[in-house]
Amino acid sequence: MFNALHQWTRTLTSLTVLTVLGVGGWYGYKSYMAPQLELEEKSKLLKQQQARLAKLEAVEQQLREDNAELRENMERLALAVRLLKVDRRIAQIVVLDQWEAGPEEQVHTKFSFTEFDNRGEPLYEPRLFTIEGDVVYVDYWVAKFQDHFVEQQDPLRHASIALFRRVFGENQRPRDGFALDEEDVQPAAYASEEQASVFEREIWENFWEYATDKNKAESAGLRAAHGEAVAMRLDKGETYRLVLRSSGGLTFAPASLGRSSGEITL
Repeated sequence: MFNALHQWTRTLTSLTVLTVLGVGGWYGYKSYMAPQLELEEKSKLLKQQQARLAKLEAVEQQLREDNAELRENMERLALAVRLLKVDRRIAQIVVLDQWEAGPEEQVHTKFSFTEFDNRGEPLYEPRLFTIEGDVVYVDYWVAKFQDHFVEQQDPLRHASIALFRRVFGENQRPRDGFALDEEDVQPAAYASEEQASVFEREIWENFWEYATDKNKAESAGLRAAHGEAVAMRLDKGETYRLVLRSSGGLTFAPASLGRSSGEITL
C-alpha cells in the first residue's frame, strides 16, 4: 500500500507539473502570438480598405471623364443650337403708301426694301418699289446644308444661304417683278464673309447644277437647293421683316408681332 500510495503521489505530481507547464506554455504562446495575429489581421483589413479605396478612385475618375465628355457634348449641342438660330439674312419692308387706281380701282402698294447685316447696319440705301395689289411675293433661291455640318461647327456650311431674286405683286406676273440680288453672283449680304465667299460664289454661279445634280450637291454638303417664295398682305404704315435662319428657309412677318429669339433689333 505504501508503494502504491507513493506511486500515485508521483503520478499526481507529474500530472500537476505537466498541467502547470501546459497552461503556462499556452499563455506564453498566446502572449507571444497575439500581437502577430493582431498585426496580420490589421494588415489584412488595411489591404481590403486600400482595394476598396482604389475601386472608389477608379469610379471617381471614370465619373470625372464621363462628366467632362458630357459637358463637352452639351457645349457642342449649345453651339449647334445657337448656330441654328443665327440670322444670316435680314431684310425689312416698310409700306409707304397704298392707293386705288385705274378703271377697276386696283390697289397699288409702294414700299421700301432694305437689307441689314448681322450688326443691324443697312447694306445699301432703301430701294423703292410699287406693286400691283396689296399682297407681295418675295422669290428667292436657297441652299440648305446637311444637318451634321451644323453639329460639326463647319465654318462654311453651318447655315443655309439664300439669294433674293425679285419681288412682285399678286396682280403681276413673276417675270414682271423687280430684281433684288443679281443672279449667278454672290449676294452682298455674304460679301463681307471672306472665309465663305469663294465657296458660296461657286454655289451661286452654278446654282441649278447643284439643284439638279445629286452627286454635285453631295460633294458640296448640300441636302437641298431650290427656289421658294413667301407672300404677305401689306398694310399702309406697317413694317415687315424677312429673316433667313441657318436651319431653314425664309420667314416673313409683321414687325408688330415682335421679334423672334436670336433676331437682331432693327
